[in-house]
Amino acid sequence: ICFYLPFLFHYITNNRFCTLPKFCTISGIDLSKTTFGFDEKHHDCISLKLMLLKKIIELNSIGITDFICNCDTGIPLWAAETILFLKNQQSIHLNVAVPYENQAMRWTDEWRERYYNIHAQADSVKILKTKFTDTCYQECDHFMVDNSDMLLFVGNSDFAIVQYAKQNNKTVMLINL
Repeated sequence: ICFYLPFLFHYITNNRFCTLPKFCTISGIDLSKTTFGFDEKHHDCISLKLMLLKKIIELNSIGITDFICNCDTGIPLWAAETILFLKNQQSIHLNVAVPYENQAMRWTDEWRERYYNIHAQADSVKILKTKFTDTCYQECDHFMVDNSDMLLFVGNSDFAIVQYAKQNNKTVMLINL
């Protein structure tokens, strides 16, 4: 397992250097489980978005150039918007993994518009399923982790995607709420 050492800007395994990661999956808890819910003007939400921005810049500064997210409402969508904002200033790429084709169909107009704007600007968009299934989100999480070197997760380590990343020897960075 590689450990993140920001002051050295490299990764070490058993006293040997290993390859710097290039791909990072970003995910997080459901907004209904936060103190602010979907209120993006709440001070806790603003603080979270700033922490997310800081972490993405930090990761990009050590060589992580590609980020993968599923653009679900909340943290993954905010991460995607942050990456697109940074694209004009840094060498950074956004890859979107869509769990199923009509993912945003039942969302509010505002969230849906943001979702499709992200898709239009992303470097790649991969639709994994044509229709919703009970396992499509889990399969999407596995796809993102399998195609990443690390996971940045907003929440605690109890979530299935975090456990899956650890089981697959991926570096995990948590932003605890």
